[in-house]
Order: sequence, then structure tokens, then C-alpha cells
Amino acid sequence: MATYYVDFVGGSDANAGTSTGTAWKHSPGMAGATGTPAGTTPAAGDIFYFKKGVTWPATALPLTIVWSGTSGNPITWFVTDWGTGNHAIFDAQSTDLYAILSYSYSYNTLNGIDARNPAVQGTPPDDIYYYAIKFGGGGALGLNITNCKTLNGSIFFSSTGGSVKDCVVDFGNVSLGEAPAIEVMYSSNVVISGNDISNFTYCGIKTGGEGAENSSNVTVEKNFIHSPGSIPTSTVQAGIILRDSTTCTYRYNVIDLHPASAGGQYGMVSWNSGGSNKIYNNTIVMNGTGDGFQTSAQSGNIFRNNIVYNPGVGYDLLSGTGDVDYGTVYSATTEKTGTWTWGANNLTSDPTFVDVTFDAVADFQLQAASPMIGAGVAYDSYHDGVNTDYWGTTTPQGASPDIGAHEVAGAGPLTLIIGG
Repeated sequence: MATYYVDFVGGSDANAGTSTGTAWKHSPGMAGATGTPAGTTPAAGDIFYFKKGVTWPATALPLTIVWSGTSGNPITWFVTDWGTGNHAIFDAQSTDLYAILSYSYSYNTLNGIDARNPAVQGTPPDDIYYYAIKFGGGGALGLNITNCKTLNGSIFFSSTGGSVKDCVVDFGNVSLGEAPAIEVMYSSNVVISGNDISNFTYCGIKTGGEGAENSSNVTVEKNFIHSPGSIPTSTVQAGIILRDSTTCTYRYNVIDLHPASAGGQYGMVSWNSGGSNKIYNNTIVMNGTGDGFQTSAQSGNIFRNNIVYNPGVGYDLLSGTGDVDYGTVYSATTEKTGTWTWGANNLTSDPTFVDVTFDAVADFQLQAASPMIGAGVAYDSYHDGVNTDYWGTTTPQGASPDIGAHEVAGAGPLTLIIGG
């Protein structure tokens, strides 16, 4: 196991690369690498530190990762406290198709990289993509992307085991095709969590694809999906798309489509094959049109404890089978369509958010007297007093969890002690 340092501005590929004072200009796998990094083969447990605040231009990109670590000893492409700011910047300058690319290699971790401005690829009008990071596929195992950023581009992720966590994905309103901001295909047993996603056109997060692109046992949780861009002319716009997704879990996400430029969006939409997915404790805010949830074809999806605020239709249950209960649909033109099981505990109450201007994610929290408090149901063994809501509060605080992505702290029943 070895540690290397990379600084495009102050480094040299003639250096040893083993300290900040002898940093390389390029890492192995970067375009333009010569000398020592070009002759270095990354191995399991190796760490490559990129200097924060430094930009690697298109001439140094993409970083093409063609080595595998091992389980417990990944190869890590990382930042530390070296440099300024929070990220190392990989700018494809609309020239390279990717800032970072890896296919079929396992046990690699990205952390602290700002990947931006990839060139367009694909066939109009639908298949138009801007992949800032394309990571996985080909049977890759154990991949992780943490604390990264993208600008004017997306993350494509495909792995068995692994995660995309705590990333800021600004899609930049760049594509009017079927290009998700985070796309999870050919994947199983992965977690997509804590990401901030904005300026998307087609959708914020998509799991699955068509047929063989199915994803299973994916957990999508505690993501903030907001500030949508333009609606594609030939397809839909949605916060989350479940396409050919099976036995996946979608929980404690905040999806804000209220500032959308036109009507017809979907908070979450499922279609094609798959099913038996669990969708609970999500907060979805619409702009008076579109569907909070639209479902077709999939069977056995279960919805619990969800808030749908100001939709055209709360639940548009076109086909398939499933079960909806313990949620609220507020200020809808139509509460529901279709013939799914509709539980007796569903509400149409105003959730009473902290601030309905919805300028920040904290505005989606509940007021102290909200009728959502304690009105949910414990589900999926999640509400155990240890697991948490979007903001990190353990759930439940009382006898039953709250509806939506916010569990109001200290909102449980009071115990009166007399006579001390």
C-alpha cells in the first residue's frame, strides 16, 4: 500500500510523488501522464491525493481507472487537507466525454473530486448524455463515490455493493434528452444517500433502465432533489424514476418541483418491469400540476408515510398492483386514480411546513403542531429509535413515526410525574 500526491500546478511527473513537496502533475490513468506516474501501477490499498483548489484541464483528462482494489483495500482517489477549498477540480472543458471513467474495474473509491463540463454524447432527441463521472459496469464490485461534485454533467453508477453519498450534483440544465442527474443501472445492494441534486431536466435519480439494465436492492434515501431545469420536449421530468427496479427502497427523500417551469412533472414515477419496492417517508412538493406518484406495470409496490403537497393528482395508479396508506395528499385536484389498495389511514390534511416559500431544505420541516406528527406507521423495521429522518433525528420520537421526511424532535407523548 502506498500514498501518492498529485498537483497539476506545482507538480512534475519526474518527481517521486510520495510527498506534497515531490508531487506529480498527473496521476496514473490521466491523459498526458509521463515519467513516474505513467510507469506506476496502482494496487489495492493505494491512495492518490489530489491537491484541493487545483484544476486539471481537459488535456489531463479523463482520469481513466483501469485497476481494481480488493474488498477492504480499495484504490482511493481522494483529497485531504492539502490545498484550499473542498475539492480538486477536473474540468473536461466540453472537450472530453468524461472527467472520470472506469468500466469493469472493482473496489475503487472517489472522494472530494469536482468533475465538470463533459462534452455531449449520444443520439438526439432522447439519448443525449453529459457524463461527468461514469463509474462501473461490466460486473464491477464495491465502488464508492463520496463528497464529490458535478457541474453541467451527471453521475453514471453501476456496481454490486457500494454507494454514491453526500455529493452535490448540479446538472446545469444541459440536456433535453433522457439524461438523469444520477443514473443507477445494472446495480444491486448499493446506497444512494445524502446527495443534493439540482438543475436536472429528465430526472434527479433513476434506478434501473430497460430489461437487463434492471437494478435491485438499491436504497435511495435522504436526498434533496430540487430546482428543476427545463422539461425535455420528448419525455418526462421527475424527481425519481423507478424503471425496471425490483425490491428497492426509497425513503426520507425531499423532492421539490414547485418552481418547475411548466406543468406535467412527476415527483416519483415507476414503469416497465420490476416491483415489490418500498416507498416511504418521502416529502414531495409540486406546483399545482403533475402527479406526486405515477405508477404503471410494476406490481407489489408499497407506499407508506409519504407527503404529496399541491399536485394535480396525488397518486396516479395507472396499472400494476400495490398498497398506499398512512400518507397525506394535500391541495390536489384529484387525490388518486386507479384501483390499488387505498388504506383507511390516508389523509388530505395540510402538513403545515415551516415555510411554504420553500427557499431552503429546512423549509420542508414540519411545524410543532403539524397533524403529520405521530400519524405514520412503523414500517420496514426502519422506525426503531435508532434510524433517522432526513435531518438526522431518530425515528420515532413518539409511539409512531411522523408522516414525511421530517421527524419532529421531542414530539412524543409527555409523561406527567406527580409528587416526585
